[in-house]
Amino acid sequence: MSNISNKTIFGLLIFIIALSLAGTFISLNKLGSITGFQANVTTQQGQTSATILGTASLTLYNTTMNFGAGQVNGSYSFNHDFCSLQTNATINSASNDFSGSSLGAGSKSPECVGGWLIPWSFVIENTGNSPFTNVTMNTTGGQTAFQANFTSAVTNGTWTWRFDEEGSSACTENYDGSYNTVNVANTVVCSNFQTAGQDAFLIQMNVTLPEDGTPNNWSDTITFTGNV
Repeated sequence: MSNISNKTIFGLLIFIIALSLAGTFISLNKLGSITGFQANVTTQQGQTSATILGTASLTLYNTTMNFGAGQVNGSYSFNHDFCSLQTNATINSASNDFSGSSLGAGSKSPECVGGWLIPWSFVIENTGNSPFTNVTMNTTGGQTAFQANFTSAVTNGTWTWRFDEEGSSACTENYDGSYNTVNVANTVVCSNFQTAGQDAFLIQMNVTLPEDGTPNNWSDTITFTGNV
Protein backbone atom coordinates (compact mmCIF):
# COMPACT_ATOMS: atom_id res chain seq x y z
CA MET A 1 0.00 0.00 0.00
CA SER A 2 1.35 3.33 -1.00
CA ASN A 3 1.95 6.01 1.52
CA ILE A 4 -0.64 8.81 1.77
CA SER A 5 0.92 12.04 0.66
CA ASN A 6 1.11 15.11 2.86
CA LYS A 7 -1.31 16.95 0.56
CA THR A 8 -3.87 14.21 1.01
CA ILE A 9 -3.55 14.34 4.80
CA PHE A 10 -3.93 18.14 4.76
CA GLY A 11 -7.04 17.85 2.61
CA LEU A 12 -8.60 15.35 4.99
CA LEU A 13 -7.90 17.63 7.95
CA ILE A 14 -9.63 20.53 6.23
CA PHE A 15 -12.62 18.30 5.45
CA ILE A 16 -12.85 17.06 9.04
CA ILE A 17 -12.60 20.62 10.42
CA ALA A 18 -15.26 21.79 7.95
CA LEU A 19 -17.57 18.99 9.04
CA SER A 20 -17.01 19.87 12.67
CA LEU A 21 -17.84 23.54 12.07
CA ALA A 22 -20.91 22.62 10.04
CA GLY A 23 -22.09 20.33 12.84
CA THR A 24 -21.65 23.12 15.37
CA PHE A 25 -23.58 25.58 13.18
CA ILE A 26 -26.43 23.11 12.71
CA SER A 27 -26.57 22.45 16.50
CA LEU A 28 -26.70 26.18 17.25
CA ASN A 29 -29.43 26.67 14.68
CA LYS A 30 -31.49 23.90 16.24
CA LEU A 31 -31.06 25.36 19.72
CA GLY A 32 -32.13 28.75 18.44
CA SER A 33 -35.30 27.32 16.92
CA ILE A 34 -36.45 25.62 20.14
CA THR A 35 -39.32 27.60 21.68
CA GLY A 36 -40.13 27.78 25.40
CA PHE A 37 -36.57 27.38 26.40
CA GLN A 38 -35.81 29.17 29.70
CA ALA A 39 -32.84 29.32 31.97
CA ASN A 40 -33.15 28.07 35.54
CA VAL A 41 -35.07 30.99 37.25
CA THR A 42 -36.37 31.08 40.86
CA THR A 43 -39.29 33.43 41.67
CA GLN A 44 -40.19 34.56 45.20
CA GLN A 45 -43.31 36.60 46.08
CA GLY A 46 -43.88 38.97 49.00
CA GLN A 47 -47.04 40.63 50.33
CA THR A 48 -47.51 44.12 51.78
CA SER A 49 -50.43 45.50 53.78
CA ALA A 50 -51.45 48.66 55.63
CA THR A 51 -54.37 49.50 57.91
CA ILE A 52 -55.62 52.99 58.80
CA LEU A 53 -57.13 52.94 62.28
CA GLY A 54 -60.10 55.13 63.17
CA THR A 55 -59.40 58.05 65.49
CA ALA A 56 -62.16 59.96 67.26
CA SER A 57 -61.02 63.41 68.35
CA LEU A 58 -63.06 66.49 69.27
CA THR A 59 -61.34 69.86 69.78
CA LEU A 60 -62.91 72.91 71.42
CA TYR A 61 -61.52 76.36 70.63
CA ASN A 62 -62.13 79.49 72.75
CA THR A 63 -62.60 77.59 75.97
CA THR A 64 -63.21 80.65 78.15
CA MET A 65 -66.18 82.96 77.66
CA ASN A 66 -66.23 86.10 79.83
CA PHE A 67 -69.12 88.57 79.52
CA GLY A 68 -67.54 90.98 81.99
CA ALA A 69 -69.53 93.04 84.50
CA GLY A 70 -71.75 96.09 84.36
CA GLN A 71 -75.21 97.52 84.87
CA VAL A 72 -78.53 97.54 83.05
CA ASN A 73 -79.83 100.99 82.15
CA GLY A 74 -83.57 100.91 82.70
CA SER A 75 -84.47 104.21 81.03
CA TYR A 76 -84.99 102.87 77.51
CA SER A 77 -88.56 101.64 77.79
CA PHE A 78 -91.61 102.37 79.88
CA ASN A 79 -92.05 98.91 81.36
CA HIS A 80 -88.95 96.75 81.53
CA ASP A 81 -85.47 96.83 80.00
CA PHE A 82 -82.92 94.09 79.37
CA CYS A 83 -79.21 94.05 78.64
CA SER A 84 -78.58 91.53 75.86
CA LEU A 85 -75.04 90.22 75.25
CA GLN A 86 -74.26 88.07 72.22
CA THR A 87 -70.92 86.37 71.51
CA ASN A 88 -68.92 87.06 68.34
CA ALA A 89 -69.63 84.47 65.61
CA THR A 90 -67.48 85.94 62.82
CA ILE A 91 -64.38 84.04 63.83
CA ASN A 92 -61.47 82.41 62.01
CA SER A 93 -60.13 79.81 64.42
CA ALA A 94 -57.53 77.15 63.55
CA SER A 95 -58.27 77.48 59.81
CA ASN A 96 -62.01 77.16 60.43
CA ASP A 97 -63.45 80.19 58.70
CA PHE A 98 -66.68 81.64 60.08
CA SER A 99 -65.86 85.20 59.02
CA GLY A 100 -69.02 85.30 56.91
CA SER A 101 -71.31 83.79 59.54
CA SER A 102 -74.89 85.02 59.35
CA LEU A 103 -74.97 85.09 63.16
CA GLY A 104 -72.92 88.26 63.16
CA ALA A 105 -69.99 89.75 65.03
CA GLY A 106 -71.64 89.75 68.43
CA SER A 107 -73.30 92.67 70.14
CA LYS A 108 -74.47 94.30 73.32
CA SER A 109 -77.69 96.24 73.46
CA PRO A 110 -77.81 99.95 74.44
CA GLU A 111 -79.11 98.98 77.88
CA CYS A 112 -75.73 97.37 78.66
CA VAL A 113 -73.55 99.94 80.41
CA GLY A 114 -70.27 99.55 82.23
CA GLY A 115 -67.67 96.87 81.62
CA TRP A 116 -69.69 94.33 79.64
CA LEU A 117 -67.67 92.34 77.05
CA ILE A 118 -68.37 90.55 73.77
CA PRO A 119 -66.40 87.26 73.92
CA TRP A 120 -65.77 84.83 71.05
CA SER A 121 -68.19 82.01 70.39
CA PHE A 122 -67.33 78.34 70.92
CA VAL A 123 -65.85 76.51 67.91
CA ILE A 124 -65.92 72.69 67.89
CA GLU A 125 -63.87 70.80 65.29
CA ASN A 126 -63.71 67.10 64.39
CA THR A 127 -59.92 66.64 64.40
CA GLY A 128 -60.02 62.84 63.99
CA ASN A 129 -60.71 60.71 60.92
CA SER A 130 -64.03 59.21 62.04
CA PRO A 131 -67.44 60.93 61.94
CA PHE A 132 -69.45 61.38 65.13
CA THR A 133 -73.04 60.19 65.31
CA ASN A 134 -73.80 63.37 67.23
CA VAL A 135 -72.33 65.99 69.53
CA THR A 136 -74.19 66.93 72.69
CA MET A 137 -73.95 69.91 75.03
CA ASN A 138 -74.79 70.04 78.73
CA THR A 139 -74.11 72.48 81.55
CA THR A 140 -73.77 72.41 85.30
CA GLY A 141 -76.48 75.04 85.87
CA GLY A 142 -78.29 75.95 82.67
CA GLN A 143 -80.84 78.72 82.37
CA THR A 144 -82.54 77.71 85.63
CA ALA A 145 -79.43 78.52 87.67
CA PHE A 146 -78.83 81.68 85.63
CA GLN A 147 -82.29 83.02 86.46
CA ALA A 148 -81.88 82.08 90.11
CA ASN A 149 -78.71 84.22 90.26
CA PHE A 150 -80.32 87.29 88.67
CA THR A 151 -83.92 87.14 89.89
CA SER A 152 -86.41 89.68 88.62
CA ALA A 153 -89.72 90.82 90.06
CA VAL A 154 -91.07 91.22 86.54
CA THR A 155 -89.40 88.97 83.94
CA ASN A 156 -86.33 86.80 84.37
CA GLY A 157 -83.42 86.94 81.98
CA THR A 158 -82.39 84.17 79.59
CA TRP A 159 -79.30 82.02 78.90
CA THR A 160 -79.48 80.67 75.33
CA TRP A 161 -77.48 79.29 72.39
CA ARG A 162 -77.69 78.91 68.62
CA PHE A 163 -75.76 77.07 65.93
CA ASP A 164 -73.81 77.74 62.73
CA GLU A 165 -71.68 75.28 60.73
CA GLU A 166 -68.63 75.53 58.51
CA GLY A 167 -69.86 75.35 54.92
CA SER A 168 -73.13 73.50 54.67
CA SER A 169 -72.35 69.85 55.42
CA ALA A 170 -70.41 69.63 58.69
CA CYS A 171 -73.61 68.44 60.39
CA THR A 172 -76.74 66.93 58.87
CA GLU A 173 -79.07 68.43 61.47
CA ASN A 174 -80.75 71.57 60.16
CA TYR A 175 -81.17 74.49 62.56
CA ASP A 176 -83.14 77.63 61.85
CA GLY A 177 -80.72 79.99 63.57
CA SER A 178 -83.05 80.79 66.46
CA TYR A 179 -81.93 80.71 70.09
CA ASN A 180 -82.46 77.63 72.25
CA THR A 181 -82.55 77.40 76.03
CA VAL A 182 -79.34 76.22 77.71
CA ASN A 183 -80.20 73.06 79.65
CA VAL A 184 -78.47 70.90 82.24
CA ALA A 185 -79.45 67.72 80.38
CA ASN A 186 -77.66 66.63 77.21
CA THR A 187 -78.86 68.49 74.13
CA VAL A 188 -77.88 67.39 70.62
CA VAL A 189 -76.25 70.35 68.87
CA CYS A 190 -74.86 68.51 65.81
CA SER A 191 -75.79 65.23 64.11
CA ASN A 192 -73.49 63.16 61.87
CA PHE A 193 -70.47 65.39 62.48
CA GLN A 194 -68.13 65.00 59.48
CA THR A 195 -64.32 64.90 59.08
CA ALA A 196 -61.90 66.97 56.96
CA GLY A 197 -62.83 69.99 54.88
CA GLN A 198 -66.07 71.19 56.43
CA ASP A 199 -65.48 69.68 59.87
CA ALA A 200 -66.38 72.41 62.36
CA PHE A 201 -69.38 74.17 63.83
CA LEU A 202 -69.93 77.16 66.05
CA ILE A 203 -72.10 77.76 69.11
CA GLN A 204 -73.07 81.36 69.75
CA MET A 205 -74.18 82.18 73.30
CA ASN A 206 -76.49 84.92 74.55
CA VAL A 207 -77.27 86.25 78.01
CA THR A 208 -80.17 88.60 78.64
CA LEU A 209 -80.14 90.41 81.99
CA PRO A 210 -83.19 92.20 83.48
CA GLU A 211 -82.89 95.77 84.72
CA ASP A 212 -84.04 94.75 88.20
CA GLY A 213 -81.88 91.62 88.35
CA THR A 214 -80.38 90.80 91.72
CA PRO A 215 -76.70 91.92 91.93
CA ASN A 216 -74.76 88.68 91.86
CA ASN A 217 -71.93 86.69 90.30
CA TRP A 218 -72.64 83.83 87.92
CA SER A 219 -70.73 81.16 86.04
CA ASP A 220 -71.61 77.96 84.20
CA THR A 221 -69.57 75.04 82.89
CA ILE A 222 -70.45 73.79 79.42
CA THR A 223 -69.42 70.31 78.25
CA PHE A 224 -69.44 69.13 74.62
CA THR A 225 -69.42 65.35 74.10
CA GLY A 226 -68.84 63.55 70.80
CA ASN A 227 -70.64 60.22 70.45
CA VAL A 228 -69.23 57.79 67.89
